[in-house]
Amino acid sequence: LINLIKIGKQEPVKLTFNYSDRTPADISAKISDKLEISENEMETFFESDNSIKQKYNFTEENIRCLFLPETYDLLWNISLPNLMNQIEENYNKLWNADRKQKAKQCKLTQAEVIILASIVQCESAIEDEQEKIAGVYINRMQKNMPLQADPTLLYAVGDFNRQRVLNDDKEIDSPYNTYKNKGLPPGPICLPYTQAIDAVLNYKRHNYVFFCAKPALNGYSDYSETYEKHRKFADAYQKEMNRRGINK
Repeated sequence: LINLIKIGKQEPVKLTFNYSDRTPADISAKISDKLEISENEMETFFESDNSIKQKYNFTEENIRCLFLPETYDLLWNISLPNLMNQIEENYNKLWNADRKQKAKQCKLTQAEVIILASIVQCESAIEDEQEKIAGVYINRMQKNMPLQADPTLLYAVGDFNRQRVLNDDKEIDSPYNTYKNKGLPPGPICLPYTQAIDAVLNYKRHNYVFFCAKPALNGYSDYSETYEKHRKFADAYQKEMNRRGINK
């Protein structure tokens, strides 16, 4: 150890971002735990009008779109600018010409794709389901309907372990309440994986505007074009949740 210190040699540390890093505080805490970058430095980065925000037209809320699930091998004393260079490089690697073209076809910005993908990621981890769910949300946006995405309510409440959304949650005053506010929330509600991002870019074309998790709770959903049919699926799901004693 003394010899390593003498010659200035360092062993790289691994910094991993994943789905569970939902908030700026989550990201800041993970960085400060692994690197010689304080949470205050990260807080300033998220809140300040920096060059990265200007370059990608990010806001304080959606700059988290820059952070993708990835593992970085870094020196513990890396500077914040050098860290952000690597994170930015990974972001640009994701957004190749093909994905940029598909985003244009979807009439979504890169940030909007990631925000929608974060909702889709929270709904299901199954690729085919993600594409169908993305199709439902895009249909809703095209029809000027609110998304009514339950995962955004859990983000607004700040309780990510909840299994059930309550009617009271739908009244919360938050820009992330997609029952009250039309369109996408201002930022991502998790860090979505590439599979979910591609599911949005390759969303299934269909006429569904409703979906509800199947009572089996297996990651699959029942889809409907009408509220009446959706209500039947929703009643069956709620009955099963009650039977299992899942109240929250």
